[in-house]
Amino acid sequence: MAAADHTRVPRLIFIVQGVLLVALGAAGLALGQHGSLFDSQPTTAVIGLQLSPVHSLILLAAGVLSIVMAVVRALLGLLAIVQFGAFAVLFMYGLGEPQAFGFNAGSHFLHLGLITIASVCGLMIASPHMGGEH
Repeated sequence: MAAADHTRVPRLIFIVQGVLLVALGAAGLALGQHGSLFDSQPTTAVIGLQLSPVHSLILLAAGVLSIVMAVVRALLGLLAIVQFGAFAVLFMYGLGEPQAFGFNAGSHFLHLGLITIASVCGLMIASPHMGGEH
């Protein structure tokens, strides 16, 4: 029982994050102008984020993936790694190409926040396996 206790908080964080990302993605799709789902130009703004249909779909998919992987305890570490890598790439690409995919400052802060969550949760998951005492 004690070995699994270190995953309780990261699992909860990833589940809440997933629910929020699903809500954000769904709001972007619902409020956006209806056109092609693969349009990369922003069609709506939700809490300061310029969302295109593609951005909304990515947020929706990331949220669902976060919830599913957080529920399966064996995938929790992989979720932290994948989330860190994916959003780090988006963050760096968005800084290099500021108008790419319609990213704005809100998008950069969202990506940076998701990178931070992945880093902190990854360390919490790995903490029992780090150091000299096992």
